[in-house]
Amino acid sequence: MVFPLFGESGLIKAHVTDILETFSKAHFAALYAHPASCLAVFRLLPELGRVIVMRLLYLPAGFPAAGVRMWVGEAVKSELEDTLERLRTLQVTRTDDSDRLSLNKIFQTYLLKALTMGTVPSTDKNATMINSSFGQIADRNEEHRSIDVTTLDAYAKEQWESVLFFLVNPVTTKPPSRSVQELLQKSGLMGKDDAGELKITSKGFQFLLQDVNTQVWSFLLVYLDMTPRLQIDTVEALQLLFTLGFLELGQDYAIEPLTPSQRAVLSDLKHLGIVYHKKNSARFFPTKIAVSLTTDTSVATTDENRGYIVLETNYKMYAFTESPLHLSVLAVFAELKSRFRGLTTAAITRDSVRSALECGITASQIIAYLQAHAHPMMKKNNPVMPPVIADQLRIWENERNRLSFENGYLYSGFGNADDYAACVQYARDINALLLEVAEMKKFIVAEGANGQVAAFVKRRLQSGSSA
Repeated sequence: MVFPLFGESGLIKAHVTDILETFSKAHFAALYAHPASCLAVFRLLPELGRVIVMRLLYLPAGFPAAGVRMWVGEAVKSELEDTLERLRTLQVTRTDDSDRLSLNKIFQTYLLKALTMGTVPSTDKNATMINSSFGQIADRNEEHRSIDVTTLDAYAKEQWESVLFFLVNPVTTKPPSRSVQELLQKSGLMGKDDAGELKITSKGFQFLLQDVNTQVWSFLLVYLDMTPRLQIDTVEALQLLFTLGFLELGQDYAIEPLTPSQRAVLSDLKHLGIVYHKKNSARFFPTKIAVSLTTDTSVATTDENRGYIVLETNYKMYAFTESPLHLSVLAVFAELKSRFRGLTTAAITRDSVRSALECGITASQIIAYLQAHAHPMMKKNNPVMPPVIADQLRIWENERNRLSFENGYLYSGFGNADDYAACVQYARDINALLLEVAEMKKFIVAEGANGQVAAFVKRRLQSGSSA
Protein backbone atom coordinates (compact mmCIF):
# COMPACT_ATOMS: atom_id res chain seq x y z
CA MET A 1 0.00 0.00 0.00
CA VAL A 2 1.47 3.34 -1.06
CA PHE A 3 1.66 6.23 1.41
CA PRO A 4 -1.32 8.54 0.68
CA LEU A 5 0.25 11.78 -0.56
CA PHE A 6 -3.03 13.67 -0.18
CA GLY A 7 -5.14 13.68 2.98
CA GLU A 8 -8.93 13.39 3.21
CA SER A 9 -9.16 17.19 2.97
CA GLY A 10 -7.33 17.08 -0.36
CA LEU A 11 -4.30 18.87 1.05
CA ILE A 12 -0.88 17.53 0.22
CA LYS A 13 1.01 15.67 2.94
CA ALA A 14 4.57 16.91 3.14
CA HIS A 15 5.62 16.61 6.77
CA VAL A 16 7.86 13.80 7.93
CA THR A 17 5.72 13.33 11.04
CA ASP A 18 2.99 12.01 8.73
CA ILE A 19 5.05 8.88 8.13
CA LEU A 20 6.62 8.79 11.62
CA GLU A 21 3.13 8.30 12.99
CA THR A 22 2.99 4.95 11.18
CA PHE A 23 6.18 3.67 12.87
CA SER A 24 6.19 0.82 15.37
CA LYS A 25 7.96 0.87 18.74
CA ALA A 26 10.87 -1.06 17.23
CA HIS A 27 11.18 1.46 14.40
CA PHE A 28 11.34 4.35 16.86
CA ALA A 29 13.92 2.55 18.98
CA ALA A 30 16.18 2.13 15.95
CA LEU A 31 15.55 5.66 14.68
CA TYR A 32 16.27 7.38 17.99
CA ALA A 33 19.56 5.50 18.48
CA HIS A 34 20.95 8.11 16.12
CA PRO A 35 21.83 11.59 17.45
CA ALA A 36 21.07 13.48 14.22
CA SER A 37 17.60 11.89 14.02
CA CYS A 38 16.80 12.88 17.59
CA LEU A 39 17.90 16.45 16.96
CA ALA A 40 15.94 16.56 13.70
CA VAL A 41 12.73 15.33 15.35
CA PHE A 42 13.28 17.86 18.15
CA ARG A 43 13.58 20.69 15.60
CA LEU A 44 10.42 19.54 13.82
CA LEU A 45 8.33 19.71 17.00
CA PRO A 46 6.06 22.71 17.63
CA GLU A 47 7.52 25.38 19.90
CA LEU A 48 5.60 24.21 22.97
CA GLY A 49 6.77 20.66 22.30
CA ARG A 50 10.41 21.79 22.26
CA VAL A 51 9.90 23.61 25.56
CA ILE A 52 8.51 20.46 27.20
CA VAL A 53 11.37 18.31 25.87
CA MET A 54 14.03 20.73 27.14
CA ARG A 55 12.44 20.88 30.60
CA LEU A 56 12.36 17.07 30.81
CA LEU A 57 15.79 16.51 29.25
CA TYR A 58 17.70 16.57 32.55
CA LEU A 59 14.98 14.89 34.62
CA PRO A 60 15.61 11.11 34.40
CA ALA A 61 12.65 10.39 36.68
CA GLY A 62 10.34 12.67 34.73
CA PHE A 63 7.82 15.14 36.13
CA PRO A 64 4.21 14.72 37.31
CA ALA A 65 1.86 15.08 34.33
CA ALA A 66 -0.43 17.27 36.44
CA GLY A 67 2.51 19.58 37.07
CA VAL A 68 3.31 19.78 33.35
CA ARG A 69 -0.24 20.97 32.72
CA MET A 70 0.40 23.84 35.14
CA TRP A 71 3.28 25.14 32.99
CA VAL A 72 0.85 27.00 30.72
CA GLY A 73 -2.11 29.30 31.16
CA GLU A 74 -5.74 28.49 30.46
CA ALA A 75 -5.56 30.16 27.05
CA VAL A 76 -3.25 27.47 25.68
CA LYS A 77 -4.54 24.39 27.54
CA SER A 78 -5.97 22.98 24.32
CA GLU A 79 -2.68 23.53 22.50
CA LEU A 80 -0.85 21.79 25.34
CA GLU A 81 -3.05 18.69 25.11
CA ASP A 82 -2.51 18.54 21.33
CA THR A 83 1.24 18.88 21.87
CA LEU A 84 1.34 16.15 24.52
CA GLU A 85 -0.58 13.84 22.20
CA ARG A 86 1.88 14.57 19.39
CA LEU A 87 4.82 13.80 21.70
CA ARG A 88 3.22 10.49 22.69
CA THR A 89 2.49 9.58 19.07
CA LEU A 90 6.12 10.18 18.12
CA GLN A 91 7.15 8.23 21.25
CA VAL A 92 9.24 11.17 22.41
CA THR A 93 7.56 10.99 25.83
CA ARG A 94 5.96 8.30 27.97
CA THR A 95 3.73 8.30 31.05
CA ASP A 96 4.32 5.70 33.78
CA ASP A 97 1.86 4.11 36.21
CA SER A 98 2.27 6.98 38.67
CA ASP A 99 1.29 9.46 35.94
CA ARG A 100 4.76 10.95 35.61
CA LEU A 101 5.74 12.29 32.22
CA SER A 102 9.28 11.52 31.05
CA LEU A 103 11.25 11.34 27.85
CA ASN A 104 11.76 8.12 25.91
CA LYS A 105 15.07 6.89 27.35
CA ILE A 106 16.68 6.26 23.96
CA PHE A 107 15.55 9.63 22.64
CA GLN A 108 16.75 11.35 25.82
CA THR A 109 20.18 9.68 25.70
CA TYR A 110 20.95 10.45 22.09
CA LEU A 111 19.48 13.95 22.07
CA LEU A 112 21.77 14.76 25.00
CA LYS A 113 24.72 13.39 23.04
CA ALA A 114 23.78 15.44 20.00
CA LEU A 115 23.54 18.62 22.07
CA THR A 116 26.57 18.18 24.33
CA MET A 117 29.21 16.12 22.51
CA GLY A 118 29.56 17.91 19.22
CA THR A 119 33.08 19.16 19.97
CA VAL A 120 34.63 16.28 21.91
CA PRO A 121 37.94 14.88 20.56
CA SER A 122 37.65 12.43 17.67
CA THR A 123 39.59 9.79 19.66
CA ASP A 124 36.55 9.39 21.89
CA LYS A 125 34.42 6.44 20.63
CA ASN A 126 31.22 8.29 21.49
CA ALA A 127 32.50 11.31 19.59
CA THR A 128 33.17 9.17 16.51
CA MET A 129 29.59 7.90 16.60
CA ILE A 130 28.26 11.46 17.00
CA ASN A 131 30.41 12.80 14.18
CA SER A 132 29.38 10.06 11.74
CA SER A 133 25.75 10.71 12.67
CA PHE A 134 26.21 14.26 11.41
CA GLY A 135 28.27 13.27 8.38
CA GLN A 136 31.95 12.42 8.07
CA ILE A 137 34.01 14.94 6.12
CA ALA A 138 35.74 13.34 3.14
CA ASP A 139 39.50 12.90 3.01
CA ARG A 140 40.73 15.68 0.75
CA ASN A 141 43.94 13.77 0.07
CA GLU A 142 41.99 11.36 -2.14
CA GLU A 143 39.80 13.79 -4.01
CA HIS A 144 40.82 17.32 -3.33
CA ARG A 145 38.80 19.13 -5.98
CA SER A 146 36.05 21.13 -4.30
CA ILE A 147 32.74 22.22 -5.84
CA ASP A 148 31.55 25.76 -5.14
CA VAL A 149 28.09 26.57 -3.86
CA THR A 150 27.07 28.27 -7.12
CA THR A 151 27.74 25.06 -9.07
CA LEU A 152 25.80 23.01 -6.52
CA ASP A 153 22.85 25.42 -6.73
CA ALA A 154 22.81 25.18 -10.53
CA TYR A 155 22.98 21.38 -10.33
CA ALA A 156 20.10 21.19 -7.83
CA LYS A 157 18.01 23.54 -9.97
CA GLU A 158 18.65 21.56 -13.15
CA GLN A 159 17.87 18.18 -11.57
CA TRP A 160 14.74 19.25 -9.73
CA GLU A 161 13.32 21.27 -12.61
CA SER A 162 13.89 18.34 -14.97
CA VAL A 163 11.52 16.32 -12.77
CA LEU A 164 8.88 19.07 -12.77
CA PHE A 165 9.36 19.63 -16.50
CA PHE A 166 8.66 15.96 -17.17
CA LEU A 167 5.61 16.18 -14.92
CA VAL A 168 3.99 18.89 -17.05
CA ASN A 169 5.37 17.88 -20.44
CA PRO A 170 6.17 14.15 -20.54
CA VAL A 171 5.89 13.83 -24.32
CA THR A 172 8.78 16.08 -25.36
CA THR A 173 10.89 15.99 -22.20
CA LYS A 174 13.75 13.58 -21.63
CA PRO A 175 12.46 11.06 -19.07
CA PRO A 176 14.09 11.11 -15.62
CA SER A 177 15.43 7.96 -13.98
CA ARG A 178 13.15 4.94 -13.70
CA SER A 179 12.89 5.39 -9.92
CA VAL A 180 11.71 8.99 -10.33
CA GLN A 181 9.12 7.96 -12.93
CA GLU A 182 7.85 5.31 -10.54
CA LEU A 183 7.60 7.91 -7.77
CA LEU A 184 5.58 10.21 -10.01
CA GLN A 185 3.09 7.43 -10.73
CA LYS A 186 2.93 5.91 -7.25
CA SER A 187 2.31 9.32 -5.72
CA GLY A 188 -0.61 9.95 -8.10
CA LEU A 189 1.03 13.03 -9.63
CA MET A 190 0.98 11.36 -13.04
CA GLY A 191 -1.32 8.78 -14.57
CA LYS A 192 -1.74 6.99 -17.88
CA ASP A 193 -4.33 8.03 -20.44
CA ASP A 194 -6.33 5.67 -22.68
CA ALA A 195 -3.34 5.35 -24.98
CA GLY A 196 -1.08 4.34 -22.10
CA GLU A 197 0.87 7.62 -22.18
CA LEU A 198 1.84 9.39 -18.97
CA LYS A 199 0.13 12.71 -18.24
CA ILE A 200 -0.16 15.12 -15.33
CA THR A 201 -3.13 14.61 -12.99
CA SER A 202 -5.15 17.00 -10.86
CA LYS A 203 -2.93 16.07 -7.91
CA GLY A 204 0.12 16.77 -10.03
CA PHE A 205 -1.09 20.26 -10.82
CA GLN A 206 -1.78 20.92 -7.15
CA PHE A 207 1.75 19.69 -6.47
CA LEU A 208 3.10 22.45 -8.72
CA LEU A 209 1.45 25.07 -6.51
CA GLN A 210 3.62 24.08 -3.53
CA ASP A 211 7.03 25.48 -2.57
CA VAL A 212 10.12 23.38 -3.29
CA ASN A 213 10.57 22.14 0.29
CA THR A 214 6.99 20.84 0.37
CA GLN A 215 7.40 19.23 -3.04
CA VAL A 216 10.63 17.48 -2.04
CA TRP A 217 9.29 16.12 1.26
CA SER A 218 6.10 14.90 -0.39
CA PHE A 219 8.27 12.95 -2.84
CA LEU A 220 10.44 11.58 -0.05
CA LEU A 221 7.46 10.38 2.00
CA VAL A 222 6.28 8.24 -0.92
CA TYR A 223 9.86 7.05 -1.44
CA LEU A 224 10.19 6.04 2.23
CA ASP A 225 6.96 4.08 1.93
CA MET A 226 8.42 2.22 -1.06
CA THR A 227 11.73 1.33 0.62
CA PRO A 228 10.69 -2.15 1.91
CA ARG A 229 9.84 -3.22 -1.64
CA LEU A 230 13.21 -1.82 -2.79
CA GLN A 231 14.91 -3.90 -0.06
CA ILE A 232 16.04 -0.71 1.67
CA ASP A 233 15.82 -0.31 5.44
CA THR A 234 13.25 2.45 6.05
CA VAL A 235 14.80 3.62 9.33
CA GLU A 236 18.29 3.84 7.84
CA ALA A 237 16.89 5.78 4.87
CA LEU A 238 15.20 8.27 7.18
CA GLN A 239 18.35 8.59 9.29
CA LEU A 240 20.25 9.58 6.16
CA LEU A 241 17.65 12.22 5.28
CA PHE A 242 17.91 13.67 8.78
CA THR A 243 21.71 13.65 8.57
CA LEU A 244 21.61 15.57 5.28
CA GLY A 245 19.66 18.34 6.98
CA PHE A 246 22.63 19.10 9.25
CA LEU A 247 25.39 19.03 6.65
CA GLU A 248 27.27 22.11 5.48
CA LEU A 249 26.61 23.43 2.00
CA GLY A 250 29.76 23.24 -0.12
CA GLN A 251 31.46 20.64 2.09
CA ASP A 252 32.11 17.15 0.77
CA TYR A 253 31.34 14.08 2.89
CA ALA A 254 32.55 10.49 2.84
CA ILE A 255 30.47 7.61 1.50
CA GLU A 256 32.35 5.02 3.56
CA PRO A 257 30.37 5.35 6.87
CA LEU A 258 27.02 4.86 5.09
CA THR A 259 25.21 1.52 5.23
CA PRO A 260 24.32 -0.34 2.01
CA SER A 261 20.73 0.87 2.32
CA GLN A 262 21.87 4.48 2.72
CA ARG A 263 24.16 4.21 -0.30
CA ALA A 264 21.22 3.00 -2.39
CA VAL A 265 19.14 5.94 -1.16
CA LEU A 266 21.96 8.37 -1.94
CA SER A 267 22.06 7.06 -5.50
CA ASP A 268 18.34 7.87 -5.90
CA LEU A 269 18.59 11.27 -4.21
CA LYS A 270 21.04 12.59 -6.78
CA HIS A 271 18.32 12.31 -9.44
CA LEU A 272 16.23 14.78 -7.41
CA GLY A 273 19.07 17.27 -7.01
CA ILE A 274 19.29 16.65 -3.26
CA VAL A 275 22.93 15.54 -3.38
CA TYR A 276 25.75 15.76 -5.91
CA HIS A 277 27.49 12.42 -6.30
CA LYS A 278 29.56 11.15 -9.19
CA LYS A 279 29.40 7.47 -10.01
CA ASN A 280 32.01 5.44 -8.07
CA SER A 281 33.12 8.53 -6.16
CA ALA A 282 33.97 8.10 -2.47
CA ARG A 283 32.38 11.42 -1.53
CA PHE A 284 29.20 13.42 -2.05
CA PHE A 285 28.08 17.02 -1.67
CA PRO A 286 24.75 18.09 -0.16
CA THR A 287 22.86 20.77 -2.10
CA LYS A 288 20.69 23.59 -0.81
CA ILE A 289 17.67 21.29 -1.01
CA ALA A 290 19.38 18.75 1.28
CA VAL A 291 20.37 21.18 4.02
CA SER A 292 16.79 22.50 4.24
CA LEU A 293 15.22 19.09 4.93
CA THR A 294 15.05 19.55 8.71
CA THR A 295 13.86 23.16 8.63
CA ASP A 296 10.65 24.88 7.64
CA THR A 297 12.57 27.22 5.33
CA SER A 298 11.38 27.17 1.75
CA VAL A 299 14.11 26.61 -0.81
CA ALA A 300 13.86 28.42 -4.10
CA THR A 301 15.73 26.69 -6.89
CA THR A 302 14.11 28.97 -9.46
CA ASP A 303 12.57 32.42 -9.49
CA GLU A 304 9.13 30.92 -8.87
CA ASN A 305 8.56 33.25 -5.92
CA ARG A 306 8.63 36.18 -8.35
CA GLY A 307 5.29 36.75 -10.02
CA TYR A 308 5.50 36.80 -13.79
CA ILE A 309 1.94 36.62 -15.16
CA VAL A 310 -0.14 39.58 -16.34
CA LEU A 311 -3.72 38.69 -17.26
CA GLU A 312 -6.17 40.98 -19.05
CA THR A 313 -9.96 40.83 -18.99
CA ASN A 314 -9.94 39.84 -22.70
CA TYR A 315 -8.24 36.52 -21.70
CA LYS A 316 -4.86 37.59 -23.08
CA MET A 317 -1.90 36.67 -20.94
CA TYR A 318 1.66 38.01 -20.81
CA ALA A 319 4.28 35.83 -19.14
CA PHE A 320 7.46 37.71 -18.23
CA THR A 321 9.73 34.68 -17.93
CA GLU A 322 12.24 32.63 -19.88
CA SER A 323 11.76 29.54 -17.73
CA PRO A 324 10.81 26.51 -19.88
CA LEU A 325 9.14 25.06 -16.78
CA HIS A 326 6.88 28.07 -16.30
CA LEU A 327 5.90 28.05 -19.97
CA SER A 328 5.18 24.32 -19.88
CA VAL A 329 2.83 24.83 -16.93
CA LEU A 330 1.02 27.63 -18.74
CA ALA A 331 0.67 25.42 -21.82
CA VAL A 332 -1.38 22.98 -19.73
CA PHE A 333 -4.34 25.40 -19.63
CA ALA A 334 -3.52 28.19 -22.12
CA GLU A 335 -2.53 28.58 -25.78
CA LEU A 336 0.97 30.01 -26.20
CA LYS A 337 0.95 32.56 -29.03
CA SER A 338 4.25 34.43 -29.46
CA ARG A 339 7.59 34.18 -27.74
CA PHE A 340 10.14 36.94 -27.32
CA ARG A 341 13.17 37.34 -25.11
CA GLY A 342 11.83 37.45 -21.56
CA LEU A 343 8.20 37.59 -22.70
CA THR A 344 5.67 35.08 -24.01
CA THR A 345 2.12 35.96 -24.98
CA ALA A 346 -0.71 33.49 -24.48
CA ALA A 347 -4.48 33.27 -24.34
CA ILE A 348 -6.91 31.37 -22.17
CA THR A 349 -9.48 29.72 -24.43
CA ARG A 350 -12.39 27.38 -23.97
CA ASP A 351 -10.55 24.58 -25.75
CA SER A 352 -7.31 25.03 -23.77
CA VAL A 353 -9.18 25.00 -20.47
CA ARG A 354 -11.24 21.96 -21.49
CA SER A 355 -8.00 20.16 -22.32
CA ALA A 356 -6.77 20.85 -18.80
CA LEU A 357 -10.09 19.79 -17.29
CA GLU A 358 -9.86 16.47 -19.12
CA CYS A 359 -6.63 15.80 -17.17
CA GLY A 360 -8.57 16.21 -13.94
CA ILE A 361 -7.31 19.73 -13.27
CA THR A 362 -9.99 21.96 -11.75
CA ALA A 363 -10.88 25.58 -12.41
CA SER A 364 -9.99 26.40 -8.80
CA GLN A 365 -6.47 25.03 -9.31
CA ILE A 366 -5.96 27.13 -12.44
CA ILE A 367 -7.19 30.21 -10.59
CA ALA A 368 -4.90 29.44 -7.64
CA TYR A 369 -1.89 29.09 -9.95
CA LEU A 370 -2.61 32.37 -11.74
CA GLN A 371 -3.02 34.19 -8.43
CA ALA A 372 0.11 32.66 -6.89
CA HIS A 373 2.24 33.67 -9.89
CA ALA A 374 0.67 37.01 -10.66
CA HIS A 375 3.01 39.86 -11.56
CA PRO A 376 3.64 42.36 -8.70
CA MET A 377 1.68 44.97 -10.65
CA MET A 378 -1.35 42.66 -10.73
CA LYS A 379 -1.06 41.94 -7.02
CA LYS A 380 -1.82 45.58 -6.35
CA ASN A 381 -5.35 44.93 -7.63
CA ASN A 382 -8.17 43.69 -5.41
CA PRO A 383 -9.03 41.05 -6.36
CA VAL A 384 -5.75 40.05 -7.95
CA MET A 385 -7.39 38.15 -10.80
CA PRO A 386 -10.10 39.75 -12.97
CA PRO A 387 -13.43 38.31 -11.72
CA VAL A 388 -14.68 37.84 -15.29
CA ILE A 389 -11.82 35.38 -15.95
CA ALA A 390 -12.41 33.41 -12.75
CA ASP A 391 -16.15 33.24 -13.42
CA GLN A 392 -15.65 32.08 -17.01
CA LEU A 393 -13.24 29.33 -15.93
CA ARG A 394 -15.88 27.99 -13.55
CA ILE A 395 -18.56 28.20 -16.26
CA TRP A 396 -16.41 26.14 -18.63
CA GLU A 397 -15.87 23.62 -15.86
CA ASN A 398 -19.61 23.39 -15.18
CA GLU A 399 -20.26 22.81 -18.88
CA ARG A 400 -18.14 19.68 -18.70
CA ASN A 401 -19.88 18.51 -15.55
CA ARG A 402 -23.37 18.66 -17.06
CA LEU A 403 -22.99 15.20 -18.55
CA SER A 404 -22.05 12.05 -16.71
CA PHE A 405 -21.27 8.69 -18.29
CA GLU A 406 -22.25 5.34 -16.86
CA ASN A 407 -22.09 1.83 -18.25
CA GLY A 408 -25.41 0.04 -18.41
CA TYR A 409 -27.48 -2.72 -20.00
CA LEU A 410 -30.41 -2.18 -22.39
CA TYR A 411 -33.63 -4.20 -22.01
CA SER A 412 -36.04 -4.20 -24.95
CA GLY A 413 -38.36 -6.41 -27.01
CA PHE A 414 -41.11 -6.74 -24.42
CA GLY A 415 -44.35 -8.00 -26.06
CA ASN A 416 -46.40 -7.71 -22.90
CA ALA A 417 -47.01 -4.31 -21.29
CA ASP A 418 -47.45 -5.87 -17.83
CA ASP A 419 -44.09 -7.64 -18.03
CA TYR A 420 -42.42 -4.42 -19.11
CA ALA A 421 -44.06 -2.38 -16.33
CA ALA A 422 -43.12 -4.95 -13.67
CA CYS A 423 -39.49 -5.10 -14.76
CA VAL A 424 -39.13 -1.32 -14.93
CA GLN A 425 -40.69 -0.96 -11.49
CA TYR A 426 -38.30 -3.55 -10.06
CA ALA A 427 -35.28 -1.72 -11.54
CA ARG A 428 -36.64 1.53 -10.11
CA ASP A 429 -37.18 -0.01 -6.66
CA ILE A 430 -33.55 -1.13 -6.38
CA ASN A 431 -32.24 2.25 -7.71
CA ALA A 432 -30.82 0.60 -10.83
CA LEU A 433 -32.90 2.42 -13.47
CA LEU A 434 -30.77 4.81 -15.56
CA LEU A 435 -33.15 5.56 -18.44
CA GLU A 436 -36.68 4.58 -19.53
CA VAL A 437 -38.30 5.01 -22.95
CA ALA A 438 -41.85 3.86 -22.15
CA GLU A 439 -43.34 4.32 -25.62
CA MET A 440 -40.73 1.92 -27.05
CA LYS A 441 -40.82 -0.44 -24.05
CA LYS A 442 -37.07 -0.03 -23.47
CA PHE A 443 -35.06 0.77 -20.37
CA ILE A 444 -31.41 0.80 -19.26
CA VAL A 445 -30.13 -0.39 -15.90
CA ALA A 446 -26.81 0.24 -14.12
CA GLU A 447 -24.02 -2.20 -14.91
CA GLY A 448 -23.57 -3.20 -11.26
CA ALA A 449 -27.23 -4.14 -10.83
CA ASN A 450 -27.68 -5.99 -14.10
CA GLY A 451 -27.44 -9.41 -12.46
CA GLN A 452 -30.35 -8.68 -10.14
CA VAL A 453 -32.54 -7.25 -12.91
CA ALA A 454 -31.74 -10.12 -15.31
CA ALA A 455 -32.70 -12.66 -12.66
CA PHE A 456 -36.01 -10.85 -12.05
CA VAL A 457 -36.80 -10.71 -15.77
CA LYS A 458 -36.05 -14.42 -16.10
CA ARG A 459 -38.36 -15.29 -13.21
CA ARG A 460 -41.06 -13.05 -14.66
CA LEU A 461 -40.88 -14.74 -18.06
CA GLN A 462 -40.82 -18.22 -16.55
CA SER A 463 -44.00 -17.44 -14.62
CA GLY A 464 -45.90 -17.65 -17.91
CA SER A 465 -45.75 -14.11 -19.28
CA SER A 466 -44.40 -13.56 -22.77
CA ALA A 467 -41.68 -11.10 -23.76
